[in-house]
Amino acid sequence: ADTAADSPSESWNIISNAVKNAFLNLQQHNSSFRPRSPESESNAGFSGKDEAVISENSVIPPSEVNSPNVSKGSFKHRNNSSNAAVKKLSVERWPLITIENDLDESIEPVLEYVDDLIISKQSDLSLAKYEVCPCKEGSSNYDYEHRLISPGVEFINECGPWCGCPIDCSNRVVQKKRSIPLILQRIKDYGEIRWAVKAQEMIPKGTYIDQYCGEVVTSREAMKRAMGYSEEEETLVLDMFFEIKEEAPSLAIDAVTYGNVTRFFKHSNQPNTAIYPVFYESSDYHRMAFFSIQDIQPGDEITFTNWNLGG
Repeated sequence: ADTAADSPSESWNIISNAVKNAFLNLQQHNSSFRPRSPESESNAGFSGKDEAVISENSVIPPSEVNSPNVSKGSFKHRNNSSNAAVKKLSVERWPLITIENDLDESIEPVLEYVDDLIISKQSDLSLAKYEVCPCKEGSSNYDYEHRLISPGVEFINECGPWCGCPIDCSNRVVQKKRSIPLILQRIKDYGEIRWAVKAQEMIPKGTYIDQYCGEVVTSREAMKRAMGYSEEEETLVLDMFFEIKEEAPSLAIDAVTYGNVTRFFKHSNQPNTAIYPVFYESSDYHRMAFFSIQDIQPGDEITFTNWNLGG
């Protein structure tokens, strides 16, 4: 397990085996230790899927585990014997994230971690070129610190693969992945134990945090899947409302099985982030990027208004 897995399924198999070995090692040294029986995936708010589904999809672009933005962050858990077995894999699977849990035996969320969109073949996207080059038109959305100039914009155009500008162009922000370190913490919230995402350092207003990741499916497919989802799972399927072409398909991002840290952002009617549609590689679909709409202090939970829950 010295290298990152080639696929989400392989990565989860590796860490599952690592955790099992850690428990076996702990039992050998402490005969009284018994791992807590986990809740079923359905009761915990996660739904299992046939692994064949992922083989019909493609990740665009592939994950960049060796990117310079990947943190050498820490992993915290009250069971020290399991730390060594999962620390490296947790850092690879959850880049720039510190995982903290002092409440139960959950090593990390049961989730196939992906750091980009998975485009389902069922979405029927033509991936038409998006040939706008905003920086040449003098209409970049970002300042010199890569923060939003006008938080009230309806959508964001970034320079894409067909622009003539360099890769370090200041109008390429969302496509460079997250650079903000976060804490994924197990907390007790009004009697409920859940995962919460918190700021590890001060996040200034207008800062890009991360994009919502998962499977891009048609709205029809999303409704079909929702019939088999729990109420909590349904909130993880976000419609991609914004379209720049009338003939563009109606799409949604399903983060029930595949996703990233944003699936744990909490709904709030007084959020500290907002989602902006971001176009840069295709006019057929957009990214859903979270930007801070106020200064977020260290330790503050990341929140947004989930339109599945109203607000």
